Amino acid sequence: MYKFIKDNIVLMLGISLPILLVAFFIVASALPKYLVADPKYDFLFSDERYSYVEFQVQQQKLYMKIDPMRYQYQKSLPHLFRYVASTGKVQEITFQAPDMSKYQTLEGNTNRNGINTNIVISVDPTKLPSQGQAQDTSKIVSEINKNNNTTPFIIPVAEVAGLTINNAPLAPDGYQFSNGSFNYNGDGLLFFGVGGSYKTPGPVIGKSGKNISIPYNGTREDYSYSLNFIGWIIP
Repeated sequence: MYKFIKDNIVLMLGISLPILLVAFFIVASALPKYLVADPKYDFLFSDERYSYVEFQVQQQKLYMKIDPMRYQYQKSLPHLFRYVASTGKVQEITFQAPDMSKYQTLEGNTNRNGINTNIVISVDPTKLPSQGQAQDTSKIVSEINKNNNTTPFIIPVAEVAGLTINNAPLAPDGYQFSNGSFNYNGDGLLFFGVGGSYKTPGPVIGKSGKNISIPYNGTREDYSYSLNFIGWIIP
């Protein structure tokens, strides 16, 4: 047997090395699952980012930024979710929609630039307007602009008012949210970033080659377009 191996050393190496390399890569890629600590921090995210409502974090609290002009042609609301690190599950947070009743009258009265198109002022084209007419017109326009204010505004999300939110990309424990697609995490083991990831199947949080899937109930095509990371929940 020894003589056979000695006489066929090149053949044996040619057969054994590929097998050893495959085994090495399999073991190395699996190690982060067992060596990297599990995530400790919950986080908030939303879908349907193209809405008249956008979530913003200010002074570690969650707010909704409301765009009345966008409301005219996009009335859908985003969904708000909380990922629970201890269970690996996602909970939807139901929140109160902003009161947009005073903006209903804007439909048909303004274009997308916020310019009122239905103002009618009676003037004599052969005469200059009097000072009184100019003042009255100015008052009318000011009142219309006041009633039809389309400036974006923010309101707090009362349902999560008690949460402290850190919107930094990295959690204090080193995990990071990703929508998926072709993102490479080269913080792996040994050479060539072994243990890193070239592609994730959907939304994940990852650290040092360990990726944990987020059970978001959306289609695979929606992952890289509609999920919006908001921030980590700090105890």
